[in-house]
Amino acid sequence: MSDLTGQILGRRYHLVTRLGRGGMADVYQAYQPLLDRYVAIKVLHSHLAEEEDFIGRFEREPKTVARLRHNNIVQVHDFDVEGGLYYMVMELVEGPTLRAELEARSRNGQSLNLAETVRIITALASAIDYAHTRGMVHHDLKPSNIMFTATGEVVLTDFGVARLVGATYRTLPGSIYGTPAYIAPEQAQGERGESRSDIYALGVILYEIVTSQLPFEADTPFALIMKHLNEPPSPPTTIKPDIPKSVNKIILKALSKKPEDRYQRADKLALALQEAVGLTVEELLATTTITTIAPPPKIEEVSVTINQALTGPLECPYQGLYAFQVEDAPVFFGREVVTERLVEAVQEQAMVAVIGPSGSGKSSLVYAGLMAQLRGRNGVEESQENSRELTRSRETWLIDDRSPEETWLIADFRPSTNPFQSLANALIPLLEPEMSEIDQLMEIRKLADALSQGNLSLIDVVDRILSKNPANSRMLLVADQFEELYTLCSDMESRHRFSDMLLEAVEIPQFRSDFAFTFVLTLRADFLGRVLAHRPFADAMQNADVKLVPFQASFD
Repeated sequence: MSDLTGQILGRRYHLVTRLGRGGMADVYQAYQPLLDRYVAIKVLHSHLAEEEDFIGRFEREPKTVARLRHNNIVQVHDFDVEGGLYYMVMELVEGPTLRAELEARSRNGQSLNLAETVRIITALASAIDYAHTRGMVHHDLKPSNIMFTATGEVVLTDFGVARLVGATYRTLPGSIYGTPAYIAPEQAQGERGESRSDIYALGVILYEIVTSQLPFEADTPFALIMKHLNEPPSPPTTIKPDIPKSVNKIILKALSKKPEDRYQRADKLALALQEAVGLTVEELLATTTITTIAPPPKIEEVSVTINQALTGPLECPYQGLYAFQVEDAPVFFGREVVTERLVEAVQEQAMVAVIGPSGSGKSSLVYAGLMAQLRGRNGVEESQENSRELTRSRETWLIDDRSPEETWLIADFRPSTNPFQSLANALIPLLEPEMSEIDQLMEIRKLADALSQGNLSLIDVVDRILSKNPANSRMLLVADQFEELYTLCSDMESRHRFSDMLLEAVEIPQFRSDFAFTFVLTLRADFLGRVLAHRPFADAMQNADVKLVPFQASFD
């Protein structure tokens, strides 16, 4: 999303500076001259508006969100839409997040003591129970959604975004919504999150505060989700023996796999923790604040007159979320480490999955990162010493490194409404490069039918392509935005046949040393549950190189 700093939203909010970026929204500090106050504005990414019934929910849910009045919940002032930009206006919290505070203390060799921990959990439990009694579940509790005010009060953020975005994902059976490190087992299975899912996440946060580490850690989001589903957490006392046994018991109860075995209300967890630590209600009320050491977000002062704020919105530069392509490699920065790991993965594995939130740069990583690297040019003009040729035909890249090293044929496609047709459209230019476009269209239909009906395997097609292109020793097939298989293809039987066809091709390298084929897919993280619901694909994903790719990731 383009930086909107300097723009005016709703003829009353002057965007001063961008405070942060995320997979679902960008956050800005804004000035509201009529009330002479600063606010925070969360501008939702445009892809959310494309979800089914999002606009209807955007018209309904803000009324519920804005009614929340609690000292430990960030106050939402306004929801609106302008020029295709959906945004939420809330109070500006001038302190750090709990995530920033935990990291700052870790760097300084410090940690929150038990009394401070009890105050934080008590405040969060009060906020959570208040929302639960009004029918609202957060769905994404985590330290980055918890903030401290300038005076040290604990406040919970993102109820509005969790409600709007969470509703989108819950309409997709088997999908997953939440952050893998804090996700409840039932959410990991694609079930609808409920109040006790929030209590599980609160238990993870409590575990992290007390032990300075998460109950589960893994190299991939899939492995992390599986641990939440199947593995018991290590007791906190095994990490820090000085933790009281009563506190250890409370944490493990909150992290029970079955919702019915957890605390049924957040205040019950908080009360048990207060008793275990020995804090009375009077002591809690006497001091409700936390002295933070993490620096607060940078808040800028501006001078804007009321007339300036009412001159109407300036022309919005927002152009939507477009992926970097191979030719954009010269301006594709910040992903060098993960790009190299992706290149290594496709050279060694038959299947690689690039998974991350929408808008996190998965497609850009594959096109401007992986493809540009395999192309051997890094997006610059070829040199006389190492001439390379790139031709483009529909969705197919033909790459010839003209070197003794491995050379790659790369075909890419998006599943769309008819995944077999989309795949055939990418493969025919490699199978029949000399054909006219009209003849190729006829062959595309024939190939799509043959693949769909099982009369021809993808393995056979790849063999034929490689035999027709002896200069290329490897073939890479990229399925970009693989979630389209579930959002645009309505026939479940076709989806399963298509998935099984891909998996059959992926399994071949295990049995044939001369078969050089790699399949790469990019997938929105919230659709991982849909993929895993098909057991053969779930089994294959366990051996795939699965990377969660948030926008800020460097994988250092």
